[in-house]
Amino acid sequence: LEALATLREDCSNKRFAGILQDAEERVQGGAQLSQALDAHRDVFPNYYGPILSSSELTGRMDEAFDQLTDYIKRDLALTRQVRKALIYPCILLAVAIGVCLIIVVFAIPRFATFFEDFDAELPLPTRMLMAVSDFVGSTAGLITGVVAVAVIIGLTVFFKSRAGKPVFHRMLLKTPVVGAVVQNSATERFARVLSVLLNSGVPLPEALPVGIEATNNIVFQSKLSASSEKMLAGQGFAQPLQDTGLFPKTVIQMVRVGERTGELPDQLENVASFHEEELTYSVEKLTQWFEPAIIVFIGVVVGFVALAMVSAMYGI
Repeated sequence: LEALATLREDCSNKRFAGILQDAEERVQGGAQLSQALDAHRDVFPNYYGPILSSSELTGRMDEAFDQLTDYIKRDLALTRQVRKALIYPCILLAVAIGVCLIIVVFAIPRFATFFEDFDAELPLPTRMLMAVSDFVGSTAGLITGVVAVAVIIGLTVFFKSRAGKPVFHRMLLKTPVVGAVVQNSATERFARVLSVLLNSGVPLPEALPVGIEATNNIVFQSKLSASSEKMLAGQGFAQPLQDTGLFPKTVIQMVRVGERTGELPDQLENVASFHEEELTYSVEKLTQWFEPAIIVFIGVVVGFVALAMVSAMYGI
């Protein structure tokens, strides 16, 4: 209770301070800490409660908090790394779109008026550029833009719905380069969370659903949920994982070794560490492909505009 009160007093986030106060009141009323924090599942990760409840039974709460700290640090560092790697390409993409809009909406109409005063025959690139600019500024262009925005919003809503999420997650896994990022991320989270839970003394039947949910990918969750029934039926751990077709042979072999030697949590930790490195490499590879693609796109647009304008000037 003193520890919770101290954390609450030092907490600068008002919402989290209120959560700590609620947990303090629940514990003071006789509830266990895991039960008190379980009332706030929207804040604490899904693996938080099982690890704490297991440590309360064994009396190793300090070790459990150490494990939770280590995992959350890794997860946070990885998330920040992914965001940092994608910031620059996203800025480039926004600049590219902005440049295209400025050229088509503002620059080209003024050049069109200038060229009309000379009454000269314009070359094909210039006429193409003028046609695009006229279409964007016309009613048909406005309708097309509205329809495009509506389609994007509709797809976003669909992909966030219960029926659309599996389709979106399946598309992500099949997309080149992006699929490797998603697969490595899901594998790392599944192995890491399951390893932490098993090391904390949580039984495998209770740990499996939490590890499966931690993957954050519906394709992984559905296939792993089906394989978990085989695991709990006594068919082992490695073979049902292999039947899912989600994991490479190296992972299956490491899990099989862990089963035979009784060191499954340690082998799962090794799998998580390996795929954490693979995830870092996949993110770097994604940005290495994404940045040149955006730069080439900007270059093509600006080059085409320059060609159209300069050729028209020379024609005049």
